[in-house]
Amino acid sequence: MNREAIVIALAVALGGVLAATPIPAGAQEDDARERQERFQLFTNCALVVPDVNLQLDGDHGVSELTEERLQRAIDSRLRAARLYESPDPTLRRTTDWTIVYASVHVVAVAFHVQFEHRKLLRDPMTSETGTAGTWDRSVTGTHGGDGEYIVGPVTRFLDEFLDEYLRVNEAACTTRQREG
Repeated sequence: MNREAIVIALAVALGGVLAATPIPAGAQEDDARERQERFQLFTNCALVVPDVNLQLDGDHGVSELTEERLQRAIDSRLRAARLYESPDPTLRRTTDWTIVYASVHVVAVAFHVQFEHRKLLRDPMTSETGTAGTWDRSVTGTHGGDGEYIVGPVTRFLDEFLDEYLRVNEAACTTRQREG
C-alpha cells in the first residue's frame, strides 16, 4: 500500500470509530433540552405583547388586586427588558411579536395563576394566524386577603420567562438592540 492509501484507510477507520462511538448521555440530554427550549422560546427576539385576564368570583376578600395592577407589573418588566409591545393592535410597531398570557382566577380564599408564552403562528398557505402555548407555569394557593400573594407568582413567572427567553434569543436580541 502506498502512503496515500494508508492515510485514506486510517481516515475511514477513524471516521467509523467516531461514528460508532455513542454520545454520552449527558450530551444527548443537553442537546434535547436545547432543542426543546428553542422550540418553546425562540422567536428571533420578537417583542412581547402582554395579555392579562383577572377573574374575581364572589366574596374574594383580596385587597388592592386589579387587572391594571397586574398589567402594570408585567408591562414594566417587559419595558425594562426592551421587549414590550402594545396589546392594542393599532399601536404595534412590528408584525413580529409573541404573547405572554397571565390568567388569574380568585374564588373566596383560593387563587390560581396560569402564566403562558404563546407563539404567533402563520399558515403560509392561507396567511391565517393563530397562537400556540409553548411554555407555561402555574400555581394554586390561598391569598389570606393580601393581593401580594397573587401578584408575587405572576411576577416570579414573568422573571423566569424573561431569563429563559433572553438566554435562548440572546444572539438575536443583541443584534436587534444594536440595530434599534
